Amino acid sequence: VDATYWEDLASNFEQRYKETPELVRASLYQGIPPTFRGRLWKIMSKGDHTFLETLYSQLVDEPSPHDWNISLDIPRTFPRLEMFQDKDGPGQTGMRNVLRVYSTYDAEVGYCQGFGHIVGILLMQLEECEAFCVFVRMMESYELRTTYLHNMIGLELRIYQLRSLMSTILPNLLSHLDAFNIKTGMYSTQWFLTIFGSCFPLQLVQRIYDVMFIDGVDVTLLRVALALLKRNEARILQLNQFEDIITVLSTRLCEPY
Repeated sequence: VDATYWEDLASNFEQRYKETPELVRASLYQGIPPTFRGRLWKIMSKGDHTFLETLYSQLVDEPSPHDWNISLDIPRTFPRLEMFQDKDGPGQTGMRNVLRVYSTYDAEVGYCQGFGHIVGILLMQLEECEAFCVFVRMMESYELRTTYLHNMIGLELRIYQLRSLMSTILPNLLSHLDAFNIKTGMYSTQWFLTIFGSCFPLQLVQRIYDVMFIDGVDVTLLRVALALLKRNEARILQLNQFEDIITVLSTRLCEPY
C-alpha cells in the first residue's frame, strides 16, 4: 500500500480526479486501503455537510414512529460481526441512532428493511454523524431514495434494467431461469435493497462501495450483478432443480471468487 499516494489523494481528491480521472478510478477499482476508506467515502460522497451534522445532533435524542421496527431489525443485521452483537454496544447503538434520525428527517420514506445493512457498512468506517451524512447523500445525491419509496419505483426500474441487460449479455442464462419460472426480482431484490450487504462477504461489499461512490449507485449495482451472474452462468446452466438454482443465486454466487 502506497500510503503517500492515498494520503495525497484523500487530501486533494477533487484536484487529482480532475487531473487524472482514469488513474484515480483505476486505483479505486483496486480497492481503497482500510486506513483511508472512510475518509475517501466521505469526500467522494460530499458527506461533509454542516447542516446535516447540526440536524443530526438536534434529532438524535428524538423518538421516531419507526422505533419498534428498527429495534426488531437491528439484532438481525450483521449478527455474526462482533461490532453489532451487543445490544447496548456502540455498533447497535450507532445503527439505531442513524436509522431513527433518518426516519425522522425523511418522513416520506421513513424506515425500510435493508437500511440497516447499508448504515452498518458505513458505521464500520465512519462515526455516527458522518455515517448519517453519507447515508443522506447516498439517498439523495445518488438517487437511492426512489428504491424505498412506497411504490418502490426505483427498485422496479433496476430489476427491469437487469433483466433487459441479461437478455442481451446473458440470454442463455435468462432463458434457463425463465424455464424454471425464476423471476429476476426473486434473487435481485435483496441485492439492490441492501447494496449486496445482506448476502455477500464484507470485503466484497466494501469494494463495491469504493467504486459506487465514484461511478454511482445504478451503474455499479448493475455491473456487479451482471459480473456475478456471468461468473456463475456455467454452473447454473447445469442445475435442473428450482431449489438448487435459487440456493446458488441467493447464497453461493461468491464461491468462484
